[in-house]
Amino acid sequence: MDLRCENYNVVLHLPITFFSEKGVSDTMSRFVQDTGELARGQVTLFGKTLIEPAKMAASFAVALAINWRLTLLTAIVSRRPSSCSASSARS
Repeated sequence: MDLRCENYNVVLHLPITFFSEKGVSDTMSRFVQDTGELARGQVTLFGKTLIEPAKMAASFAVALAINWRLTLLTAIVSRRPSSCSASSARS
């Protein structure tokens, strides 16, 4: 999906009065800046969705390599809901 192409098609169909009121330079400046910010946001979002799970898997692998028994015990215990958190949530 090319954001600039889509926005360019929208700008092409704007009435001439829009450009006389807002100005061509202001419109082009906003056009370039806004699409750049959206592109950076997408890269950040999609980058984090790939990097964060990889960090988790690498950390788990390192923990297994250091002490696999303690890692498995911690993984099993952390999955079980504790009775303290359930009773404190009710009060």
